[in-house]
Amino acid sequence: MVSRGTTSQTITASSLRLFSQLQELRSAWEEKERERLEGGKSALSGFDHQFHLTLLKIVRRWKKASQAERQDVNTAHEILAEAL
Repeated sequence: MVSRGTTSQTITASSLRLFSQLQELRSAWEEKERERLEGGKSALSGFDHQFHLTLLKIVRRWKKASQAERQDVNTAHEILAEAL
């Protein structure tokens, strides 16, 4: 027959092993997520760059247009179509 003290120690040892495994899993997960976070930041930075570059092209093209062209809806459409 097994005494309560031995059973209690076995459960505690088992719990500690499980806890240790969970800690390892969590550490591995956090490391992987950190890499994904950096990838997401890089992607957003790229989108931000592309947006500002496109906006700059639109403004430059708009500034080159004459006053009459700026009033023309077709010119605005052309400028936006070229930029995109």
